[in-house]
Amino acid sequence: MIGQFHGRILLAAEHLNHRLWNLQENQSKGWLSVNGSYDNPVKHYYFTTTTYRFLFLIGCIRLFESEALFIDSRIAKGNELSFLKFVKSLEWALTDVALFNGLSYDDFNEKDHLFTDNLRLICEICTKEQKVISQEEFHICLCESDSQNKITPLLSLFDGLCADEERLRWDRIVAFHLLLMAFVNTFGYDMQRSSPDQFKQIAKSIRHNEVLHNLDEWLQKLGLSNEKEVAHISDAIKSIEGSAISP
Repeated sequence: MIGQFHGRILLAAEHLNHRLWNLQENQSKGWLSVNGSYDNPVKHYYFTTTTYRFLFLIGCIRLFESEALFIDSRIAKGNELSFLKFVKSLEWALTDVALFNGLSYDDFNEKDHLFTDNLRLICEICTKEQKVISQEEFHICLCESDSQNKITPLLSLFDGLCADEERLRWDRIVAFHLLLMAFVNTFGYDMQRSSPDQFKQIAKSIRHNEVLHNLDEWLQKLGLSNEKEVAHISDAIKSIEGSAISP
């Protein structure tokens, strides 16, 4: 069940992980700022390829879920359940407003999160015949007003994204990145692994400690608290919270 999509999702996760590391280093350069000009994908290479890598991953995940609608916990192997929990956690990190508990945020305004139904619609538009559309086809979608309007929530989430803005979306993407790193560590190859120090480096880039606290709390609710690689997330959060209260 997992084998058909395992490689595809893992490859997408690896490519996105590389881009998010690159974004950490270059977010201040404004490469994601296109001011709503989504129909010029060649000119806005960095923005277009970043959103496409996200789209490719969530599209692969949606295709996997459509095939593996239910895994019986009584007969499933441990890695099957872990795989499903991880991919669901990645969707959670993009959509759930619980990540912002304790912060001032309008849950009914799709500003710094994606509505679940809109995420589903985006995936439906960008998958054909059990495959995610190619980057060239994505360019066509960006240039067609009807298709562009339907994927605008994803595009808007990244348009102008940077670490020093007042909005909360940067923290959401960082939380997503931490989960993505743990996922790649669990199912990827040794050369794809992130170190404990790298988890700490990413966690430190979150602007609001409330988000770290909420993420840590939800690891158990998402069924990930016993996953070996997820411990790196919890350890990173604890080290940051500990330093925050040190005299």
